[in-house]
Amino acid sequence: MLQIHNLNKAFSGRTIFADCSLFLEQGERVALIGVNGSGKTTLFRMIVGDEDTDGGNISTRKGHRIGFLRQEIDSLRGNTVLEEVLQFSEELNALRHKIAKTTTQLADAGSKDSPELLQQYDKAQARFEQLGGYELEHRAEKILVGLGFKQRDFSRPTEEFSGGWMMRIELSKLLLGSPEVMLLDEPTNHLDLTSVLWLRNYLASYRGSLLFTSHDRQFINQVSTRIVELDNGSLVKYNGNYEYYLQEKEKRKELLLAAKKNQDREIADTTKFIERFRSKASLASRVQSRIKALDKIKRIEIPAEQKTLHFSFPQPSRSGKEVMTLDGIHKSYQDNHVYRDVDLTVHRGDKIALVGANGAGKSTLLKIMAGTLDFESGKRTVGHKVNPGYSPQHRAELLNGKNTCLQEIQQSGNGLNESQARKLLGRFMFTGDDVDKRVSVLSGGEKSRLILVKILSNPPNFLIMDEPINHLDIFSRAILIQALREFAGTLCFISHDEYFVSQVASKIVEVCDGKLATYQGDYEYYLYKRAQRPATGHQPRRDKQVAATKAIRVQDRAAQKQIEKEARKKERALKRKITNAEQGLEKIAVRIKELQQALAAPDAATKDDFIQLKREYKELTGEEEALTRQWEEGLKEQEGKSV
Repeated sequence: MLQIHNLNKAFSGRTIFADCSLFLEQGERVALIGVNGSGKTTLFRMIVGDEDTDGGNISTRKGHRIGFLRQEIDSLRGNTVLEEVLQFSEELNALRHKIAKTTTQLADAGSKDSPELLQQYDKAQARFEQLGGYELEHRAEKILVGLGFKQRDFSRPTEEFSGGWMMRIELSKLLLGSPEVMLLDEPTNHLDLTSVLWLRNYLASYRGSLLFTSHDRQFINQVSTRIVELDNGSLVKYNGNYEYYLQEKEKRKELLLAAKKNQDREIADTTKFIERFRSKASLASRVQSRIKALDKIKRIEIPAEQKTLHFSFPQPSRSGKEVMTLDGIHKSYQDNHVYRDVDLTVHRGDKIALVGANGAGKSTLLKIMAGTLDFESGKRTVGHKVNPGYSPQHRAELLNGKNTCLQEIQQSGNGLNESQARKLLGRFMFTGDDVDKRVSVLSGGEKSRLILVKILSNPPNFLIMDEPINHLDIFSRAILIQALREFAGTLCFISHDEYFVSQVASKIVEVCDGKLATYQGDYEYYLYKRAQRPATGHQPRRDKQVAATKAIRVQDRAAQKQIEKEARKKERALKRKITNAEQGLEKIAVRIKELQQALAAPDAATKDDFIQLKREYKELTGEEEALTRQWEEGLKEQEGKSV
């Protein structure tokens, strides 16, 4: 279906592809992975002819169409949403207009004999039917609904929609056209979780050849039949999903290191023999033979480790139990009432994921929590000793494009000197001259990393993050997941990456129709509860599809119910353990303060009383240490369960 042979490409002396070959069979779904900047998008552009190659060739079978979803598209204008999606095929559009035109001409002709018009009409109609034209509108509507559009959106002009929604329209056109070879560059960008799940299931039944990039690990696992990694100019193939790739890559690395070690030993032994016996005439022929053998050895090279993110969040100061409360919040944008009388309480240690369709108000809620957006009525209360850190979806909100990276960090009001700022930037792959880059020229991934640097320059105990993994490659996402799992503070975030949500969240808050529904469990628990919802008459078609999708994941509801019951029981016991420790510490703290005051008073006690007070003080400090250990162990156990 698609064949790439001995492909070469370089930019400014840097090799992107070196004699790379790849063949896609019909029905194969290949995930192309690699760190940001490795050349994945460049490969797509060369396949469709937007970018020239430096050598090699790329070909498809005769008559086979290639469809390409780019990361960025031009603005769509002049059609309604449905009309634009139906524009995917020039032939079908021409036939549609031909049928309409001949129908009008036949009506104008009336009873007059029009054999030529009838023949044109019959021919156009037969071809239109052969191409599935009469089913297209229904299929287009199903695809649009799956990608998050509502029935009322079909007749709206495309120019009324944002860039993210235009990307969905473009994806709908591509899926409806069903080309023999489909190239998708980050198709899950701008999709909410529900739409990602729908797309995942849709692509699983696609019959053509699919080559796609994604940083969504779960999406790759569920869609791909093979992994191809772009690594140091080579295309490395793995016959399995992403989990298989991780295991197999580690095995191959171990084997390569072992082979390199054996080769180095062989070269050292041969070199030693040559040096030792080079001057002996009786062994001249053997020495020459060893020299020739040494020259013929193809040296094994260990690929350089890709530069990637590596950091952890500092363990934050302890805040009060209630980190933030929202009481009776009302928020509107003119006639659009986003929230009416909404309540939410965030507790210390919560790791909350906000989920819901795009446009439901998740980002609005985060901005209210971060204090960057006003609301009409209600109350926002920040808890005791809470230090929030906010990472917005649109990076420009927190970054000054005129600054260099170094200036951006030093001007953040964190008191870091140049050496400290450079060290912190280095942990996020801003090294050497990178720190002097202007913020305005940074890539999306670099801006995401710079936001994290700013947050860490003044470590918060309450992280508020809107799409924190946007533009981060899959390897950097794994590092961020680990850092957030180990973070001992409080977190509230939005992400459309199912794997990210499942690995980080310990509580789910669903935003729908201006209301919040809280699920006291992780993402799997949320999916289970979603699947149990009864379908109602007013439930949107897309919600029914979602419920069906979630139901597939529940293999044994009875067993799941028992697991849920046991998990809740353990969670309650753990919370009691932590609460009891906290209450005990509070009582002890009060008594210790009283004892310190009594012991400090010069005439407050006799000698015997003084000894008694000292003994009690010592016992209480011992109890305080024991309870503190109990409290810390409880928090660690709770954190382990939450991830």
